[in-house]
Amino acid sequence: QLFRKYPDHRYAVIKFGIRNFRFVNRRHSFSVGDEVLRNIAKNLTKTLHEDETCGRIEKDNFAILYHAESKKRLEQRLLKIRDRLIDKRLLKKLNMDIQLKAGVYIIEDNREYIQDMLDKALLALQSVSQTAQGSDHAYYEVSMLERHYFNSKILEDAPKAMLQDEFCLYIQPQFDIHTKEIIAGEALTRWKLKDGSIRMPDDFIPIFEANGMILSFDFYMLEKVCKQLREWIDSGLTIFPISINQSRLHIHEKNYLNDFCSIVDKYSIPHHYIAFELTESAFISDNDKMMVLANDLHQKGFQLAIDDFGTGYASINLLTEISADILKIDRMLLNDCENNPRSRIVMETIINLSHQLQMEVIAEGVETK
Repeated sequence: QLFRKYPDHRYAVIKFGIRNFRFVNRRHSFSVGDEVLRNIAKNLTKTLHEDETCGRIEKDNFAILYHAESKKRLEQRLLKIRDRLIDKRLLKKLNMDIQLKAGVYIIEDNREYIQDMLDKALLALQSVSQTAQGSDHAYYEVSMLERHYFNSKILEDAPKAMLQDEFCLYIQPQFDIHTKEIIAGEALTRWKLKDGSIRMPDDFIPIFEANGMILSFDFYMLEKVCKQLREWIDSGLTIFPISINQSRLHIHEKNYLNDFCSIVDKYSIPHHYIAFELTESAFISDNDKMMVLANDLHQKGFQLAIDDFGTGYASINLLTEISADILKIDRMLLNDCENNPRSRIVMETIINLSHQLQMEVIAEGVETK
């Protein structure tokens, strides 16, 4: 109706939600959560001009139609929304910070389907980081739609690709620095398409992770590893421990470790030949559950490796809490070791400390003699 009434006005659709709104309901109650939503709706309405509108889409998701003659003016209004979203008395009652994240689509043609406008604002919203760092809003770009189509195609093709065995197992060797002999390996994957081209993990693993497909994919790759180890054993070849990556999403699955063990035991692989990699960041975000899983893995006889060590802020504390067998030092710590004496001291200290804690150390990204 507004587009018909004001055909010459340039508008922007803004779609936004509240970061971690579920914590409001969990910490207080659903009735308090509803009070917050009503308060947001009241304050949003107050920001409108006569030829603008807003509404609640679902849950804690709202949409606004604002003027967009000037991006600078639009930015100023977005700042005001952030400051005036919730009344001070209600914020005091909540005793917690309420932050929004928003996606903005500056409309190119008012005749476009409104649902398409909302979808584009949503794509911009989804590009905003889940963490509190960085900007709390983003503007729609054509590349976002292209990326959305690419992600959808990946998710559509992946189940069939698994059935057709297009995901290949690669094992990256790990060498003893003194003997130069292989002592272990890490299981990696590549997606080999029918035309012979290769998709690297960065093109599909994050998409699987974001959509939950990683849960079945991890088991799919675990089975490949176990099947390969069994073939080597049956052929009389010497085998070495293989490290495998598993998503942190598994820790929320009740029967995860039992399901994991059932695949390994199906191929009669001794548990100490599987090294379970857990990232440092996983312990920061889900510490209690990760600690339980780490202990359970050791009880089952699996090796435990801390991956990407040195990229977070809980590094040293992590070593005091977890009896890991392997420490994998992230290549970021290695990069400047040859030229920077301070970096070298840090690296040497981590190695010596790890050895005192009876851990093997693996340095990732070694590319020079």
